[in-house]
This record gives sequence, C-alpha cells and structure tokens, in this order.
Amino acid sequence: MANRTFKMMGRAYAASGDVTVTLTVDGTQVFNSTVSTQNTALGGPPQFSDLSELVTWTLDESVTGAKSATLAVSGGQFIMGPIKCNGAHSHYQNWADIANMDPSNVTADEQSAFADLVGSDALGADLYNALKAGTVTNPTDAQRATMDAADQAGPMNTVDYVWLLADNDQKASAQVNGVDQLGWDDAETSAKNYLMLEDGDTLTTTWSITPTDNYPEYHVDVMNLA
Repeated sequence: MANRTFKMMGRAYAASGDVTVTLTVDGTQVFNSTVSTQNTALGGPPQFSDLSELVTWTLDESVTGAKSATLAVSGGQFIMGPIKCNGAHSHYQNWADIANMDPSNVTADEQSAFADLVGSDALGADLYNALKAGTVTNPTDAQRATMDAADQAGPMNTVDYVWLLADNDQKASAQVNGVDQLGWDDAETSAKNYLMLEDGDTLTTTWSITPTDNYPEYHVDVMNLA
C-alpha cells in the first residue's frame, strides 16, 4: 500500500515565538512541530486568503474507517482551516461507457480494449483472458462487479490534491477541551467554519476515513471529519 498525504490549511498567531501543533490519528502521532507563525493578529474573521498550508501528514491508504484524532495547540493561537489530500486512484473508464457500448452486447474489440486498459492483475487471469478472447458479450453480475471494482482501482495520483468539502469534512463530534462545538453536526456548517484554537486548547474528534467512488474522471479516498 502507498501513503496518502494530507495538508491542513491554517493560520498561527503569537505575540512572540512560534505556535506548536500536535496531531494524533488513531493513537499515532502524525505531526508535532512548530508552524509558520504570524505576529500580527487578524482584524476580523479569518478568510481563506489568510491561510496557508501549515500541517502536513501521511497515512497509509489502507487506513480506513472511524479513527480517533486529537489536535493540540501550544504557544499561541491556531486557526484550523480546510484539508486536502492526494492519493486519488485513477478511474479508468466505466464499463458501460467505454466506446458508448451496450453493456449487454459488448463487442470483442470493446472487451479487448477494456482488458488492456485495466490489466490482468485487477481483473484476474480468467476474466482477463475471457475478455481478450471476446467471450464476455453479456457479462454476469459477478463479472460486472469485478470489472467495476477494477475500473475504480487505477494507479494512485500523488501529484494532484482534492479538497475535502461539505460532504466529507464533517466535524459533528468535535470537542474543544471537552466542550461540544455547537452546530457542527451540520456538514455545511462544519465545512465552512474555521476552528480557532487558543494556547493550550485540544480538539478531539472522530475522523471517518471513507472511500468516495465514481468521480467522473477519477475517484479519491478521502478522510472525513465526523
């Protein structure tokens, strides 16, 4: 398995010195460092233009499901903003869309093209060979499920990053120093609000790392804050 990289936008402020941020996910400390710190306080609510990439960490792509997480701040103020990650798996091409084919009457050329695109490792030798031979004109449900899964498991893209937005960046269980963050059970609210943590504050939450499939050109496994 490969690593997926996450980058958290934020802004740190201290009258002097640097702010330290410590992030722990599923019991493992993934970030513990000072971050670039401003010595001028904001004059109003934070805007996206006030933020920069301050916290970066990696997780193996096999890490999925609900995971506990804490983010602790010391030395000043830290504004926690949006998160983005790389590691999108290329979405080759939907089985039913390739060459605009009829999925119940697939030509031998279309079968062979799909087999070449996805490969025998993802399809399995038997199905790959059957596709190359042109004998999967009307695939069974089991064959279609295998092809759909293979279609969505293309090579990982480690260059491009995808923002985690309202449907996959909830902070519904977020607490700061044990106090619930009111209103953050709403996905739209939690995604748009920037969390301001003061010196000594600790955010606790449950992060739900859940694959998101069937993007038009690719899909990305994303980390949800839930």
